[in-house]
Formats: sequence, C-alpha cells, structure tokens
Amino acid sequence: MEYLKKKKTIHKTKWPEYDEKLIVDKKVKIVIQINGKMRDSIEVNKDIAQDALEEKIMSLKKISSYLEGQKIKKVIYIDNKLINFVI
Repeated sequence: MEYLKKKKTIHKTKWPEYDEKLIVDKKVKIVIQINGKMRDSIEVNKDIAQDALEEKIMSLKKISSYLEGQKIKKVIYIDNKLINFVI
C-alpha cells in the first residue's frame, strides 16, 4: 500500500492547475422556436453568424415544413442560445 507511505495529506496539497482554453466549448446547442414554441434544436459552432444560422435552419426539413408558405415577420436571435421565428 504505497499511498499510505506518503508524507503529505490531501488537505495540505496544492489545488491542481487548469487551462481555461481547454474548458471552452467549441459547439453550442441552439433551440429553434416558431412563434415561441420549441420545434427543434441544432448543434453548431459557437459564435456562428445569424445569417449562416438562418440558412442552415431553413434547410432542415422539419423546420421548413412549419415555415412553408408563411411570411416571417420577425426573427429574434439570442447569441449561442436560441432563435425564434415570428410568423
């Protein structure tokens, strides 16, 4: 039992160091809403441009069926969290 031969106790040891760059997420999950109701979610790269995100969402079959023939009055976008299409 080698661990019993240690002279330092755990409460006297130094807290481990970490690199903040390694704990940052590169991808985020964005909730897609239509008129305030959640319809789907999509995983994209963090800090994606709103235009690129909208294009990606419009290509989704599930979402395009909701928006087909509808006029979008307003788009509410909260960075890295959600996008809401008001029709």
